[in-house]
Amino acid sequence: IVSGDFYWFFTKFDKIYIAAVDCTGHGVSGAFMSLIGKCLLDQIIIEDPSATAGQILNSLSKLLVRTLQQDLEDAVSKDGMDIALCIIDKEDGTIQFSGANNPLIIKTPDQIQTIKGDPMGIGLLRGKPAEGFTNHIVTIDPTHSYYIFSDGYVSQFGGESGVDKYKISRFRELLESFEGASLANQKETMERSLNQWQGQTDQTDDILVIGFKL
Repeated sequence: IVSGDFYWFFTKFDKIYIAAVDCTGHGVSGAFMSLIGKCLLDQIIIEDPSATAGQILNSLSKLLVRTLQQDLEDAVSKDGMDIALCIIDKEDGTIQFSGANNPLIIKTPDQIQTIKGDPMGIGLLRGKPAEGFTNHIVTIDPTHSYYIFSDGYVSQFGGESGVDKYKISRFRELLESFEGASLANQKETMERSLNQWQGQTDQTDDILVIGFKL
C-alpha cells in the first residue's frame, strides 16, 4: 500500500517534530514524493537543528525544487506538497507551527482556534521556490488538544446527496464534541463519522489526521 500522504516524526535534543504532509499525485508517484519529502525533512533537521518551523519549510521548498530539477527550462516534474509542521520545545514550553496551505487547529476547553498555514505549497511558486513561510509560536497548555491533517478527511464526498464535501466546518464541530474524550476514543469517533458520511461513495483521497496532547 502506497500513499501520497505521510506523517513525519523526529526528535532532536529537547525538541519533537511532527508533520502531516500531503504530496501531489496518487499511488506510486505520490509515494515517491513521500519518500523524497521524508528524506529532505530528516536532512534539514540533522544539518540545522536550530531552524524554526518556518525556516524548515523554506528549506524544504528549495531542496525539493533542486532535487526534482524543477528550476530547469525543460523540467518535467511540477509536483509539490502541502504540510502542517509543529515543533514541540519541551524546554521552553512552546509549539512552533508553520503551514503550507494546511492549518493547525487547537481545541481549548472553551473554543476551537485555527492557525492558518500560508496560502502556498512546497515547491515552485511563480517560477521559483516558495518561501517566506510564517513561524507561529503558541504556549503549551495541557488542557488543549492539537490537530494537524491533510485535506483528505474534510474533502471526502458523501452525505445524503453523495456529492457534498465533509468540509472544515463539520470537522470543527466534530472536534468540539470531543470534550473529555481520550485520543483513542476521538480516533474511533472520527472514523465512524467519516464512514457514515461517506456511505457508499468511494474514497477520493488519502486521509491523514494527527491529534496530540502535551
